[in-house]
Amino acid sequence: MINYKILQLLSDGKFHSGQEIGSHLGVTRAAVWKHVQKLRSAGVELAAVRGRGYRIENGFELLSIKKITSCFSPLTNKVCPTIDLLIVTDSTNTHARRKVNSGPSHGKLIITEYQTAGRGRRGKKWFSPLGGAITLSLVWYFERGTQILDGLSLAVGIAVRRALSELGCGGVQLKWPNDVQIEKKKIAGILIEMMGDPLGEFTVIIGIGINYKLPQASDEIISQAHTDVASEWPKKEVSRNVLCGTIINQLIIALMEFERRGFHSFVDEWQQADAMMGQICTLNTVTETHLGRVMGVTHRGALKLLSSGGEEQHFVGGELTLRPARQ
Repeated sequence: MINYKILQLLSDGKFHSGQEIGSHLGVTRAAVWKHVQKLRSAGVELAAVRGRGYRIENGFELLSIKKITSCFSPLTNKVCPTIDLLIVTDSTNTHARRKVNSGPSHGKLIITEYQTAGRGRRGKKWFSPLGGAITLSLVWYFERGTQILDGLSLAVGIAVRRALSELGCGGVQLKWPNDVQIEKKKIAGILIEMMGDPLGEFTVIIGIGINYKLPQASDEIISQAHTDVASEWPKKEVSRNVLCGTIINQLIIALMEFERRGFHSFVDEWQQADAMMGQICTLNTVTETHLGRVMGVTHRGALKLLSSGGEEQHFVGGELTLRPARQ
C-alpha cells in the first residue's frame, strides 16, 4: 500500500532526506526506499539525489474532501452527502459497484488518488498516475428502464466541458460518444456502467477520468493522442481540488436536467462542441465498418453518419475515427 504520510511530505516539491522521511513515517531508511519504489510504480516522477534525498519535481496537489466540498453548491451537498476519498483502489467504478452491492448508494461519490486497474470503454485500460489525474465515480439511481439512458455519456461529457469552461479553460471539444478533447487530443474520458433491471429500477455508475498533469512517461503508455489540463492552460494554475468539485457540481446539474428531459435539451450544445462535425470518419461497430460524414447526433444521442450515397444512418455504439487525409 502507498503511505499517505510520505505523499503529504513529498507533495511540496522539496528535497527530503531518507532520514527525515524515515523519522516522519517511523520506519527505517530501507523501508523508505521501498515506499519510494511504490510511488514510482504508481507513476510518480520522483528524483533521488545523493546527499539531498528525494523530491517530486514541482510537487503536486493532494486531493482533499474539505477543499473539494468547499466548491459544492447546496444542491450537490444535498445530493452527494458522502464521499469515499481513497489513496489507491483498483478502479473507482469497481469500488462503486461494491458499494451498490452492499446497500443503498444513490449519490455516493468515489474519488481516488490512484487506480491500479483503471478501465475505459470496451475493456481498454485507463492510465491515471498518482497525483496526475482526477478519477471519480458517481452512483445514480434511475426508475424507468434503461431506454432513458440514450445519450447519457454525451450529457456527462457536456458536464465536464461546462466545468472546464467555468474555470476559464476554453476550446474544449467533444468526440462521440465519450471523449473530451482539445484539438483532437484526449483530455478526459467517460465510462457508464449499469446494474439492475433493464426494464425497471436500476443503478448507473458514472466514471470520469481527467488528465490533470501527466508524467513524461505517459507518452510511452498511452497509445492515442492525449493532453492534460496543466499543459493546455499553464497560466490558469487550475486547482486539482477546485476542478474536481466543479466537475461534480456540473455533473449533478446535468443529471437533474437529463432526468427531466433526456438528451433532448443537450443536443444544441453538443453540436456546437462536436469535434467530428462535418468530417469524413470511419465507424467500427461490433460487426461492421461504416464510412461517412458526421452530421451530429439525434435527440437521443445517436451518431448521424451520411454515406457517400446520400443515406443518413444512425448508430448508438461504435468506435469513431477520423479518416486520414489522402496523400
